[in-house]
Amino acid sequence: MDSGVIRSYSRYGGPRKETVYQLTDFFTLFYLRFVEDTNFTSWRTVQRSKPFYTWAGNTIELLVIEHMPQLVDALRIKEYATPYCWYGKTPEKEGVQVDLLIPATAERADYICEMKFSEGKYILKDSDAEDITDRISALRNSKIHKPTHSIYVVYVTTFGVSDSKHRSHINDIVTLDELFR
Repeated sequence: MDSGVIRSYSRYGGPRKETVYQLTDFFTLFYLRFVEDTNFTSWRTVQRSKPFYTWAGNTIELLVIEHMPQLVDALRIKEYATPYCWYGKTPEKEGVQVDLLIPATAERADYICEMKFSEGKYILKDSDAEDITDRISALRNSKIHKPTHSIYVVYVTTFGVSDSKHRSHINDIVTLDELFR
C-alpha cells in the first residue's frame, strides 16, 4: 500500500466491518481490462461498449476518492470523519450500497455520494429515484446515522445532471471540473 497503487478502506453496514483492498493505478486498471488477454485492436473497438461503461463507472468512483479534498471543498464541508463505502438494508430488508458516505461532523449531516459516468449531463431515471429513496431510508434506520443529523444526496458526475422530474431527489451536484481545480 505504500507504493500508492493499492488502497484499503472500510466497508461498514454488513454483519461485520470489512477492509477492502482496491487497485488504484489507472493505467494498470485500463491495461488489465482492455489489453491483457483481450482482442483489443483499437480504442474504437472498445469505446461505447458495455465493458467500457463498466470501466468508466469504476474509474470515476476512483477519481472522486483520489480527489477527496476537492470534493469536500466543493460541498463546503468544514469538518468530517473518515469517508467510507456503506452497505445497509431498507426497512423492507432490501440491500443498498452507498458509493461514498461522508459523515460531516460540523454540519451535523451525512452526505450520500453517488458517482455516475455519462457522456453528457446525467439523466436521472425512475430507478435512480427509487435507489435514492432506498438509500436514505436504509441510512436513516441504521445504527451509524444520528437522528439529529440531516442526510444530503450528492451526485458526482462527468458533466452534471440534467433537469428532469427526479432532479429534486438530489441536494447537490459536483462535476469532474470541480475536482480538478
